Amino acid sequence: MTYLGLPVITEVLGAQRGYVAILYDLLAATPILLTVGVFIAARYGRGEQVSFAASIRRVLRLPPLWGVAAGMVVHLGGITVPQIVLETAGLMGKAVIPIMIFTVGLALDFSDLGRLPIAIPALVLKLGAAPVLAWWFGSRFGLTGEVLRAVTIEGAMPVMVLSLVIADEFDLDVPLAAMCITVSTVALFFTMPSAMKMLF
Repeated sequence: MTYLGLPVITEVLGAQRGYVAILYDLLAATPILLTVGVFIAARYGRGEQVSFAASIRRVLRLPPLWGVAAGMVVHLGGITVPQIVLETAGLMGKAVIPIMIFTVGLALDFSDLGRLPIAIPALVLKLGAAPVLAWWFGSRFGLTGEVLRAVTIEGAMPVMVLSLVIADEFDLDVPLAAMCITVSTVALFFTMPSAMKMLF
């Protein structure tokens, strides 16, 4: 979600709100996918059991989580980051979206388009219900203004590319997962403005 949510939020609300996309992804969406999502994938994929402790360990091993932690330490400690490090990180960040899209393209099988109706309930939940829930929970936790808008935009993002990795790991339908990512990414440009207009 960050791969698209971050540039959309920074473009719409400014770079100062970009942190919302990162926190939403690393503290909400990804932990849920790697715990609840993994439980469901294991059950309906290989039919095996996955322990809660193993899922938590999976979350704690995420490199982006360590990156955010390191960034917070540097920020709170008042440490000056060399310009070359910032420029290198910025350059690598620009490569994220093309690499993600390339990965999805490798798994996409257009012969499966006839099975798209199977995915409609999931797409409705992700593109329709998710932004409403993000807005509702954000409002209940006291978020307002641009921060609430950023949270809602992040909730409106398409299916996570990481779900493709989970589908592959647990022998689920990888081409269908790739199709869900692709279709939800295209549909986002119609569903997100509608959701934002309705909620704000």
